[in-house]
Amino acid sequence: MPSFATHRQRVHDTARSPRARHAALRTCVVGFAVYGFRATYHHLCRSAWIPALLESDPEALVRAVEELHEARALWLEHESAYVARRRGEKALGGRGIQQAGPDRGRHRDRAKAQTSGPAQTSGPAPGQLQPRGLEGSLAYCPDPTRHPTEPLPVVVGRILNPLAAAGVVGSGCRACGHDGAPTRWRTAQRVHRLCAACGTELASERADFNKAVAEAREEQWRRIWSREG
Repeated sequence: MPSFATHRQRVHDTARSPRARHAALRTCVVGFAVYGFRATYHHLCRSAWIPALLESDPEALVRAVEELHEARALWLEHESAYVARRRGEKALGGRGIQQAGPDRGRHRDRAKAQTSGPAQTSGPAPGQLQPRGLEGSLAYCPDPTRHPTEPLPVVVGRILNPLAAAGVVGSGCRACGHDGAPTRWRTAQRVHRLCAACGTELASERADFNKAVAEAREEQWRRIWSREG
């Protein structure tokens, strides 16, 4: 499968049709979905002003992929620093694993989401690797229309360096620092507790299947994907 960098180049390629460039952007979002695929796509549509008719402003796709690229670069820098530090610790005899890597973290969080009890999310200790959770997210937002509104690099930087962000230390929300009472939002089979300020998931639990909710959520996503409204 072509890399993120390859698809980013395809978004920039003006010889390609707007639809082909949009498809390349979609693949980039799959590769680095900060809030989960749907919420990250919705964020980029709003922040880059991607129109329903792509031909009317194809450069919006470039704005979107560059915002995503800058956020991903921060993640890669953080990951590289962690790997280099661990190699140094191992060279000095420190062989213990302090934090699971991104893939293990993703599988662990997915397993939690499939249990019947609440799955509380939490950030890493300073200097440790930030595991990616559901859909490869750093701060999963199950409601695609509710997510942090700041540029992705700002939010990713805050998640990766929580002690450097004023007001975030000890917070219940890794993305914005809000520690107030959460709100509830449900999908067809789960009830999510979300940060009231930015929509990041704090916990979730199973619920009985609700067909009407399932249909409403899919209609919501259809409109988001088509950039309607």
